[in-house]
Amino acid sequence: MHTSSPHIPKGSYTLKMALGLRIVGVFLFLLPAALLGGENPCSYSGYLWGTGARSSFEVYSDTDELQITFTWPSGTSDIWVKAMDNDGKEVLVDRSLNEGDLFTLSGKGIFHFEIYSKWGGGCWDASVKKNKIK
Repeated sequence: MHTSSPHIPKGSYTLKMALGLRIVGVFLFLLPAALLGGENPCSYSGYLWGTGARSSFEVYSDTDELQITFTWPSGTSDIWVKAMDNDGKEVLVDRSLNEGDLFTLSGKGIFHFEIYSKWGGGCWDASVKKNKIK
């Protein structure tokens, strides 16, 4: 017994799939911005292996203000941070995280952060939030 399948015009299935994939792609691209309300948070992390250990990361800011909050193994290490702007000017000069874990930088561009241990070690995390000043 021979059964036949319904006739699908050549190319229409491919066209529907391509259109469906484009719609899904646009939805996935726009969804994070809608959920975040225009903010653009990021996070960075690393591990300092002991006295003198260093890590670095860069953040691009397209907004007027950049807030960065660090977490680290308080009490088991002495972790410091400094930051430079795109021109190499220090905008955050050798600050101990024991003195505070939230820093605010102004301006747009690339910020280069260096985090280092004067004694001890452990994991560190940095959460970045970009704010537009109204």
